[in-house]
Amino acid sequence: MKLVFKKSVIKELMRLGAAESLRVALSIAEELSDQPERHKPLSGPLAGLRRLRVGDVRVVFAILAAPERVVILRVGHRKDVYDSPVPDPED
Repeated sequence: MKLVFKKSVIKELMRLGAAESLRVALSIAEELSDQPERHKPLSGPLAGLRRLRVGDVRVVFAILAAPERVVILRVGHRKDVYDSPVPDPED
C-alpha cells in the first residue's frame, strides 16, 4: 500500500532526533505498507484514524480507499501527540 506523509510529519520526525526518527521511519515502512488495518483504531474525536506504537512515540494515520493509500498525519511523543489538531487526510 502506498504511504503518504503530510508535510508537518517531516518536521515532527526531525524534532525526535536522528536515531529516534530513523527508528520510527523504518517502523512506518515495515508496519504500514503491508497490513495497516491491524493497528489499533482510535476513538473519540480521532475516530476513523489509527495509531502505530513505536516505543514512546505514536504515529497517527488514516487508511484511504480511493486511491488506496495510508496517510501519515502526526508523529510525536505519546503524552502530547493526541492533543493538537490532526490534519485532514484528504488534503
